[in-house]
Amino acid sequence: MKTLRGCTVALAGLIGFVVLLIIADYIWFASDRRQHEILASYIPEADCTSASFELLERETAPQDWLYVVRISGSDSCISSVARALNDRRAEKSTIPLVNGLLLPGHENPENEAVAFDFDDEDGSIIWTRDKR
Repeated sequence: MKTLRGCTVALAGLIGFVVLLIIADYIWFASDRRQHEILASYIPEADCTSASFELLERETAPQDWLYVVRISGSDSCISSVARALNDRRAEKSTIPLVNGLLLPGHENPENEAVAFDFDDEDGSIIWTRDKR
């Protein structure tokens, strides 16, 4: 009976640990710092160090994901992202659920579609990354 009780306590501890890891991963991924790092990997010239990033949606699977992030609080970020997209001749997305201007080189949701929507709210960008 003690062995069964010990196994139950160990299993509960393991489940609690896994739940804490999931929560920590979500908090880290949603952080301004992490989102800024990810954005910089796509558009290094974007001046978004003072921007706020709000994770609106996160769906992850090994071969299928969708991330939607609101970028706000920085006029220099918004203008530098818009300028980078203009310089790269970004075109309007026709992909369902991926609104805005598609980042050239990232316009196929089978690989990864990356878009920036400036029309959603004044003073913000909705940044979508989608892979199906």
